[in-house]
Amino acid sequence: RISIIAAVDGGSIPPISTISVSQIYEGLICSHPRLVGFRRGGCGMRLHGFDAARGILLSLGIVYHSLVFVFLYVQPSSVAEFLSIVFFHQLLHSFRMPAFFIVAGFFAVFLIDKRGRGSFLKNRYRRIVLPFLVFWPLLVVANHFASTWAKDASLEGLFPTMDTQHLWFLYFLALFSIITWLAAPLVQKLGGVQFQFPLTATLAVLALVTPFIPGVIERELATSTLLVFDPGVFFFYFLAFSLGIVLFYGMKVMLPVVSKRSPIYVAFGSTAFTFFFISQDWGWWVSSFAYSFALWFLAVGTLGLFLRIASKENKTLRFISDSSYWLYLIHLPLVFVFLRNGSQLGWGAWPIAILAMTATFVIGILSYKVLVRHTPIGLFLNGTTHRRAKSN
Repeated sequence: RISIIAAVDGGSIPPISTISVSQIYEGLICSHPRLVGFRRGGCGMRLHGFDAARGILLSLGIVYHSLVFVFLYVQPSSVAEFLSIVFFHQLLHSFRMPAFFIVAGFFAVFLIDKRGRGSFLKNRYRRIVLPFLVFWPLLVVANHFASTWAKDASLEGLFPTMDTQHLWFLYFLALFSIITWLAAPLVQKLGGVQFQFPLTATLAVLALVTPFIPGVIERELATSTLLVFDPGVFFFYFLAFSLGIVLFYGMKVMLPVVSKRSPIYVAFGSTAFTFFFISQDWGWWVSSFAYSFALWFLAVGTLGLFLRIASKENKTLRFISDSSYWLYLIHLPLVFVFLRNGSQLGWGAWPIAILAMTATFVIGILSYKVLVRHTPIGLFLNGTTHRRAKSN
């Protein structure tokens, strides 16, 4: 196997004792650019589909929070408006963060395999832990003032706080990174074992097990934002993160399968979710299982769709991916402000939610372009800055 790769890649590879999984795949990818979603360029390795998915899934937080909080500020004008908004925010919530954590697990072991455990730990500290520590107190204050909008609002009682608010995912990622770093030697040994991975059966097993994990599905997927987190929710998201690890080590075989089956997975997941949505108030135990099947199959199916439609480099998607971290960090106070002010216009819930989404996204993108992309803030969040385009 190593000899074949050496011949394909020009006959020169490192000694077997030093070669990594990602280096092996680089040799294949450089000679076979048709492998799904990888960039050929300087023997670089970039999975554009997962890059795009990571950015879009984070950015969809703007949509989700606009929909889930709109009824704090305005009453639904009709049953149809209420049900349609609940349908879309429950649908987004079912797969968005599970899919994100699958991608996060994939890229975590890619980084370890590419750079080593030491560099991985430094990278996670700089890209996850430090932004969390800096932005957490700032956003606690911003969310408080934006959501209350009271002249007499004060900081009294805000600190100390155990609530990580919408930065809970960074807290989880930091802890998952530590676990992955500690387990990396064992994981890498297991990654070298050749195995046939039955993806559909695995998703079915995960879907059957998830409703039995305490605290995970309480009508819909639970979130744990406290520092002393719910262990069931933590374990669930670690399962998703671990699925990403497995996909990395089996990517040569599994990513084409994920891509090929994605329309089927999305169709099945959408059907299961629709059944859940209709039956969730009937007290049927099967509703939780329908939601669980929707969750896993929509998460993986959505990632497969990104592998299909975003397999080549796209400047717009790349820009959104680059900006998504900043967008997610700052979006919630802006959503609160626009929902509250929009409620004074006398509009329905949908127009106000769309106003909040649009205005938040525009301000987020503009602020990223001006304040982040070419500045030390961009270096702090993304590990790099982009040069300004030179004018003629």
